[in-house]
Amino acid sequence: MNNSLSTGMRRLMPAGVRPVQPVQPAFRRKRQTVSLACERCRKRKAKCSGLMPSCQSCIVANAECVYQAPEAGKRLRYRDLESAYNDMCRAAAVRGSDSEEPHFPANEPVRRWLEALRMKKERRHMSVISTVDSPQVLPVSMWTAVSNDDCMLTGLLTLFWTWSPALSSIVSRDLFLDGLCNDTTAGSACSGLLVNAMLALSSACFVAAPDDRWHLHTKFAKEARRLMEAEGPFREPLILRMQGVAILCVYECIFSHDDTSASLLRIFYELRSAIRHGQPFGPTTDLATAFDFLQIQLGLVYPSFSLTRSATSTSGPSDDRRQLGTETTSNDRLWSPYPISDQPRLSFCSELSRAQRELVRLAGEILPAIEANHNCLLPDYKVSKTLYVRLLAWHETHVLEYQGQTSFVPAWVFLNLTYHVIALKLLDPFNWISLVDFDGQKPARPLSQSHGESVVSTLWRYRTAYDMWHDFWLLHACYAAVSSLLLGHSLAGGSSHKEALTQGCQLLCDTSARLPLASRMCHELQRTWRHLSLPGVVRRYLGRGAARSLAGSVIKGTAMVGGDDGGSLLGPCIITFGETIRRIEER
Repeated sequence: MNNSLSTGMRRLMPAGVRPVQPVQPAFRRKRQTVSLACERCRKRKAKCSGLMPSCQSCIVANAECVYQAPEAGKRLRYRDLESAYNDMCRAAAVRGSDSEEPHFPANEPVRRWLEALRMKKERRHMSVISTVDSPQVLPVSMWTAVSNDDCMLTGLLTLFWTWSPALSSIVSRDLFLDGLCNDTTAGSACSGLLVNAMLALSSACFVAAPDDRWHLHTKFAKEARRLMEAEGPFREPLILRMQGVAILCVYECIFSHDDTSASLLRIFYELRSAIRHGQPFGPTTDLATAFDFLQIQLGLVYPSFSLTRSATSTSGPSDDRRQLGTETTSNDRLWSPYPISDQPRLSFCSELSRAQRELVRLAGEILPAIEANHNCLLPDYKVSKTLYVRLLAWHETHVLEYQGQTSFVPAWVFLNLTYHVIALKLLDPFNWISLVDFDGQKPARPLSQSHGESVVSTLWRYRTAYDMWHDFWLLHACYAAVSSLLLGHSLAGGSSHKEALTQGCQLLCDTSARLPLASRMCHELQRTWRHLSLPGVVRRYLGRGAARSLAGSVIKGTAMVGGDDGGSLLGPCIITFGETIRRIEER
């Protein structure tokens, strides 16, 4: 019974899903793998322990154990290194060439970086003369008694033509080189005074590193002064003498005392007056001693535009026009920053000449207004605003169109800075008057600040590009801008104003190590604005630059002994020392 019941039972519900147990893989003893296997074990397909210099199997079998795999890896590594080495060789070849190589476009960033590094190194160690990029050696030594090294002298003249557009524009380069190479006759467009003045200014201002040639400028200047005193006023054409005196006057303004520069400036104005058939010449001493070189600048740099019709010489009017440097030649259409690079760039010399002529004509009207405003209690606002609007129109017409392409060409930089300096001088009497506007309802003070910041920004970029800006006119523009910015600092200028002021003072301080005029300017600014609460960095720059002007020691009340046998006692005197005893004055 029970058996029948047990066998007759049925499942009413489906059985639950039983979990499936995963199939366990068969256990295998893990084989110890090695990264390398010897050739004997590899051929036998046997286990190799990978020991070096001999594996365990080869030791037991007393057989030679050879591993080939490491050499294959070395060959692969060698191929990688060889490929990288070839890439570097191609990059070095591109760096040493002057032209771009389109065959290796992947190395273009490397080429640009190497080229920038090479140019930076050359700027730091710029030599006076480059035997690769220098022009043909000229017989300059027959015009000077200072040096017989024509290669070095040619390099100095090339530096003058490259970096001094202000003064080189008053001399016709073609006629000058023709007279330099041919002979030393009186009818030549070259003279010893002119050559030595060029060499003095170039060796003093445009040689990057002060080496043994640093003191050559004093010898060239001494030779130029000797020739000026020995030749007399009628031994050479007046134009040549005026050109030499103009360049020597700029040199003396930088390195000598005020009385020397004022004397040369007076001689220059007398020569210009003689060429202009007796027209009166302007003031001299007050301009040479007040750091206000705007009238001197226009008088020295742009005499050719006003003398082309009245110049007198034995060669005729057409030659006078050429001798004064008013004609542009094919050589002037390109400019290259010698000796930094020999890659030329467009100079837009025709457009530059037109812009210079228009600026000189406009400055001839602005300068009398500036002088009249400074000499009266109430400046003429109407006339000044009209002249300022015309000056802005000149800038928009002649400069802004070429500003992007000529921002680092020295001639255009000088022209742009001259515009800003004229604007600063014109707006200066109205800086304290806030009720009058000049441009777009703006008073004179913000406009002066804008012009000053533009000057400092231009000079800062120029120095960054070439690592040199030791030029008299650029220094004058920097001084005018810093003076204007210091005036604005008393009126609580903004952050851009403080940054421009700091950069301008740093430029003056750095230049004072080369140019004594910059040191005297720092001393004058420090003395004039000592009552202002200036930032500490500005005071440090001005103090550091001014300290260099006091480097020449002065001994007062010294009793000197005569050189006779008795050794007589002379009166007390004041001795001023420079590189040597500069001056002895009786008290």
